[in-house]
Amino acid sequence: MPLICIQDLFLVKLTEQVIDQTCPTYKGKPKDLWVSPEEAMRLLRISSVTTLLKYKDTGKIRAARLSLKHILYDSNSILQFLDDQALNRF
Repeated sequence: MPLICIQDLFLVKLTEQVIDQTCPTYKGKPKDLWVSPEEAMRLLRISSVTTLLKYKDTGKIRAARLSLKHILYDSNSILQFLDDQALNRF
């Protein structure tokens, strides 16, 4: 069997490309800037729509209303909110 040698950096880049192509959300980071309420709740690890709406209404996360019942959430603001809530005591 032939032996194939590749550099570490190339392997890392190749792996990242494969992950980007096959997994829309890797390490909890969405590919899309604007995500559905279900995806927003998954990122926040909450199960309550009321909590999601509370975060939106208090300005903790950004949202865009496309129609009366169609709201999208800014994934960057969700990740920033989680960073702001992180405990640095560990």
